[in-house]
Amino acid sequence: MVKKISESAFEREVLDADVPVLVDFYANWCAPCRKMTPMLDKLMSEAKGRYKVVKVDTETESELATQYRVTTLPTLIVFTRGRAGKPLVGVQDKLTLMMALGLV
Repeated sequence: MVKKISESAFEREVLDADVPVLVDFYANWCAPCRKMTPMLDKLMSEAKGRYKVVKVDTETESELATQYRVTTLPTLIVFTRGRAGKPLVGVQDKLTLMMALGLV
């Protein structure tokens, strides 16, 4: 299961990570976000230390959503060495996410 993180853990879990981190900005009421959950859980189970997958609830962590200009859900952003990559907006397929993580 993908770990949900708060703003207080964001720096440690995402910005300071030694591996790429796929951040899923979501909300519980968002149907497309819920559709992404099984695939994100599968990606996390396949990570084997090469990358991480975490979730940020935009309802409770609105400042993070604002900081990273998240206006549509779901928005997925890969962070590498603390730097945000290009946002992926809407439901994404596994191949697209693997390419964003630099695995393909």
